[in-house]
Amino acid sequence: MQLFILLTGIGELLVGLLMFLKPNAIPQFAKASPITRATARMYGAAAISIGVFAVMVGLHLEEASLLHHFLIIYLIFHTLVAASVFLAIRVGESADTKVGILHAILAAITAFFLFS
Repeated sequence: MQLFILLTGIGELLVGLLMFLKPNAIPQFAKASPITRATARMYGAAAISIGVFAVMVGLHLEEASLLHHFLIIYLIFHTLVAASVFLAIRVGESADTKVGILHAILAAITAFFLFS
């Protein structure tokens, strides 16, 4: 569990930093409208926040109450990101299915740790 939390936390930090600082470096956002890039930056801010929280928890797993609350928040975060991608696809908006699948898998792994 600690490895999962640390690796995904670092991943969220890296992706978050990229989306926050330079969203046009991501091919899907290279020619996006300014409002789309601003939205990407907002996701980047959220990813940085959840990534920092994950790294903090991964380094302090002995604090059981912190771990439990973190897993709840992590489950909500990944579930809602996956749901937003699948909802966008359902209503005919452009979305990257791979991102939705990745976050759905991360939600499932988080749920496993939370409920086991």
